[in-house]
Amino acid sequence: VIGKLLGPGAVVPYACTGKLITMLANQPQMFMQLALPALSELRASASRVRLFELSQSMTQMMLLASGAILVVVLATNEGFVAWWVGDGQFAGVGLTVLMLTGMVLRHFNTTIIYTLFCFGNERRLALTTIAEGIGSTALMFLLVPMLGLYGAALGPLAATCLIGLPNNLYALAREQQTSTMSLLVPLRPWLARIAILLSCLAVFLWFKRVHGLTSLILVSMGIAAAYVAIMVPVLRKPPLGSMLSASCQPWADRVQSLIKRKAGQPIPLGN
Repeated sequence: VIGKLLGPGAVVPYACTGKLITMLANQPQMFMQLALPALSELRASASRVRLFELSQSMTQMMLLASGAILVVVLATNEGFVAWWVGDGQFAGVGLTVLMLTGMVLRHFNTTIIYTLFCFGNERRLALTTIAEGIGSTALMFLLVPMLGLYGAALGPLAATCLIGLPNNLYALAREQQTSTMSLLVPLRPWLARIAILLSCLAVFLWFKRVHGLTSLILVSMGIAAAYVAIMVPVLRKPPLGSMLSASCQPWADRVQSLIKRKAGQPIPLGN
C-alpha cells in the first residue's frame, strides 16, 4: 500500500523504523504458539474455571513481555536505525509510538484469540480476522494519502481497536458471563506501572539521545532492569504468580540443597 500510494522510496524508512519492532514482536507470539498443544489438550479435559485462569495468566505474561519490548524499543529505536542504516532512514518517534501501540494491542488481542479457541469459537475468530484484515487495508488506503507513513501505522491500529479487539472481548465476556469492562480491570496494575516508566523515559529522552552501539546496549540493559524491577509486583499477582511459584519451587529447593551441600551443612531428608 505504501509503495503504491507514496512510491517505493517511502517503503524503506517505514521498514527500517519498524524493523526492530517486527523482529522482537514475534517472540511473545512464539510463546503463545508453543502453548497451543497444551491448550488443545486442556480444551477437552479442563474445566472452564481452569481455562479462565490460564487465560488470565497468558494475558499477564504476554503483556509483561510486550511492555518490555515497548520501553526498550522506544528508548533505542532512533539510535538503532541511525547506527544500522543512518539517520535519514528513521521515520520519527511518532511513527515508532504508533507501531509499538499497535504491537501491544495485537499481543493483548492474541491472548483473547487463543482463549476463544479453547471454547470452540473458530468460526467467529476466522470471520473477525478476515473483517479486521479488510478493514485494516481499507483504512490504510484512506489514511496514507492524508497522513503519509503515519496513516500506514494508524490503519492496522484502528482496525484492531474498532473491529478485532471489541469483537473478541465481547465474545470472551459472553463466555465468562461477565461484562467487557471487567476483563480490563486486571490490566490496571500493569498500565499504571508502565505509564510511570514511560513518563520517566520521556524525560530521559528529552535530555539524552542514544547514539552508538555501546550506548544502545547500556540503555537497553538499564531500561530492561528498571522495567523488571517495577513489574515484579505484577509478576507475583495471581493466577500467574501462584503458577510460577509452583513451577519454580522444585528448582529453588534443588539450588538450596546444592548450596548447603557445598557449604557442608546437613541436608534435611526429602531434599
